[in-house]
Formats: sequence, C-alpha cells, structure tokens
Amino acid sequence: MRPNQVRAALGAGRPAWGTWVQTRSVEAAEAAAATGYDFVVIDMQHGAHSIGEAADLIRAVNGHNVSAVVRLPECSPRLVSHLLDAGAHGVLAPELRSADDARRVVAAAQYAPAGTRGGCPTVQATAHGALPWAQYRAWAADEVMVWGLIETPEAVSAIAQIVETGLHAVVLGPFDLSVAMGHGGDVDHPEVVDALAAVTKTAAAAGVETVAVLFDEVPHVAAGARRWLDHGCRIITASSDRWCLTQGWAGALSRLRSLD
Repeated sequence: MRPNQVRAALGAGRPAWGTWVQTRSVEAAEAAAATGYDFVVIDMQHGAHSIGEAADLIRAVNGHNVSAVVRLPECSPRLVSHLLDAGAHGVLAPELRSADDARRVVAAAQYAPAGTRGGCPTVQATAHGALPWAQYRAWAADEVMVWGLIETPEAVSAIAQIVETGLHAVVLGPFDLSVAMGHGGDVDHPEVVDALAAVTKTAAAAGVETVAVLFDEVPHVAAGARRWLDHGCRIITASSDRWCLTQGWAGALSRLRSLD
C-alpha cells in the first residue's frame, strides 16, 4: 500500500498541499493529481457524484501516488465504508454540529473493536483481493484519516469537545460559516477569521491538525497560505477544477477582448 501523502508530508516537517475536484471528470482528477499536490479532495457534497463515480476518481488520484480524500455529501457511516473500500485515504465529514456527529464518522472509519466499519477482503482498496486483508487492515489503522468540517456556529461553539473525538483534522469552512454568521460569504470578515483562528488554536492544543481552505486567486494564494500557516495550520487546500477552468477561460478572454 502507498503511504498517505498527507501524513508523509507532515512527518517530513513540511505542509501538506491539496486541491479540490468538484466535477465528475476522471481526467480532471488525473490532471489535479499529476501536478504534484499531496492530496486531492473529491467533493461529493457539491459535485453530485455517485459512489461509483467517486470510486473512479479515487482510483485516478491514487494512481499518481497522491492521496484521495472524499468530502461526504452527508455524515453517513454507510458512505464512509463504501469510500474507504474504494481506496480513499481519508474522508471529510460535512456540517458537523456536535461531538456526537464526529464520533459516528470516526467509528465508521475504523474496524472493530475500535469502530463499526465492515470488512471485506476483495475491495478496490485491497486491489480486489491481491493485497491480503490483514495487511490492508494494519495499513488503514495507521494511514486512514478522518476530517471534520467546521462550518457552523454550533461547531465553533463545540470545538473543544469535537477535537476530543478521534478526528485527525478539522477543516475550516469559512464560506458557509460566514453565511451562517450573517456575513454573506465574506470569508475575510474579521469575525469569521477570528472564529476560525480560535478553532485552530483549540485543535492544536488537542494535537489535532487544522486544514485551511483558500479562496484566493492564484496570484495571491501564497499570501493566503502564509496567513493560515502562521495561525498553525499545516494542511492547506487551494483552487479546484471548476475554479481553474473558469478563471483560466476568463483570463484568456479578458486578454483577447483587450484587442477589440
């Protein structure tokens, strides 16, 4: 089994860099992985993927020795099992509101006696049985990551309890949090930034990693990353397939129209 590249990056003392794939395009997933990111988040929540489509994207990402992490459309133990069986190196639970929400997802990602994940020796994660299941089980115990998205005021208020549930990382959700706080998508509003900085501090005190999601345009992405690195985040995501397509096309068209 290939190592979880997020864990490998952190173990080497450097940040782990990731990006997002929201479309159902295998080619987009391959292109994202081929550029050299440590991990790619496959977004089932906003991408409307079926389980089979997500499994194809996981295979495409993992094939480049890049770790596939899947954002679930809902906190469903059944989906956690399906996606880890498909070879995902991690799952991201959306819309956490309480420690109980987090515990259910953590349990679903672990085999008994630690959790409730069902076992099968012939799944995509074991190369359909070519890899002994006992070997995969040992790998999964060490390498699979469970992340939780902090994007509601309830989750911010409960963060001290959420980080004690066994999550490996909390993911900062500035856009939804800004909407819920009445700031209409302003991810840089001081109240949003302060709330998420406090989440990062609480997570760090509990030994839990924090993932920052950048909304900066490409020329400003390093500055955005530096801000969250300074807050203590060690896992950073930037851009997405949809963002790259629209910004790339819009940028080219803008330059062409300058010749009108």
